[in-house]
Amino acid sequence: MKTILIAAALTATLSADMCVYYAQEAFKSQDEMVMFDGEGMFKDSDRSRTSYKRYYIKAMAECTVGKQTKSRKSLVNNMKNLNDILKEKGYLYFKDGSWWFKSTEFGDDKDRVVIKSDGSYTYLATDIAYHKNKIDRGYDILINIVGPDHHGYIPRIKAAVQSLGFNPENLKFIIVQLTTLYRGKEKLSMSTRKGQFISLRQLMDEVGSDEAKFFFIFRKAESHLDFDLELAKKKSLENPVYYLQYAYVRMKHVLNFAETKGFDLNNLHLVDFSKLKEEEEIAIMKKIANLKEVIEIASKTFGVHILSDFLLDISKIFHSYYQSNRIVGEDRDLSYCRIALVKGLFIIFEKVLSLLNISLPERM
Repeated sequence: MKTILIAAALTATLSADMCVYYAQEAFKSQDEMVMFDGEGMFKDSDRSRTSYKRYYIKAMAECTVGKQTKSRKSLVNNMKNLNDILKEKGYLYFKDGSWWFKSTEFGDDKDRVVIKSDGSYTYLATDIAYHKNKIDRGYDILINIVGPDHHGYIPRIKAAVQSLGFNPENLKFIIVQLTTLYRGKEKLSMSTRKGQFISLRQLMDEVGSDEAKFFFIFRKAESHLDFDLELAKKKSLENPVYYLQYAYVRMKHVLNFAETKGFDLNNLHLVDFSKLKEEEEIAIMKKIANLKEVIEIASKTFGVHILSDFLLDISKIFHSYYQSNRIVGEDRDLSYCRIALVKGLFIIFEKVLSLLNISLPERM
């Protein structure tokens, strides 16, 4: 099934070999993104997405919608063609010099103008054209990410896709709350009306792409985010990105050290896990066993923050376990069990951090 969003199928099991089986299709990049800005900012956004390690099959500037150029075909070959389709279906009518879309027939609270009296198109008209383009390309699930002031946008767009024969239940909306930037206790002033803002490029240049990304995804989309630039730059356990990556590097160090002590990491499926009796060991095993459910919930709810919460929780347990227990010790049977536990945890971190597009450092 083709979808435009993250689709997850990551499965984990605490079986004898402590392996994490995961689907190669897990958490695909979004297919496309529409940029609502001018051409100059669009080019800068393209460079920012590359540094952000976020890639799209298609990126489209809003200014190209309904525009025909030599170098780029119009999003819809002819806006008039779309209007003709809606007229033929009986969903457009002429009133007071304008063309109106009968969105009330699909549950909207009032009909909407799509062509103004001067012949220009409204935002709704180009939105309908854009969604028709996606439907025509065969997608069966469409996801719109919108700001908190766009609640009223939802019923009219659902009405639009329904008028085109698309199931409105398969048009999903994620409403993202605003972000406030802080530098320590200082709130940074931004205003779209005054043209005062900090771009993603500036944010990444200051704090790094991993931090710029993770600070957004470890909060629910519908929750307001206070982004502290000073915290994001800290190389300490206060920084959640550093906290996760440090746990990953510690696991890697344990496994490398175990190999230098003659432990065979290729035969960990032979260990007897019943020897693991510490409270933190049991907690880690329960977390590993719960990963499949975590992935499924994140996928169904579009809640990427669920994955970051999972990693932060398990990192806290692991850091405590690492400090209070000798993993590679004189008791080789117990050491093998603990090494196998760390190996399973390491695989999970490697895969989930990769799903979140967070880098995997060799050392810290």
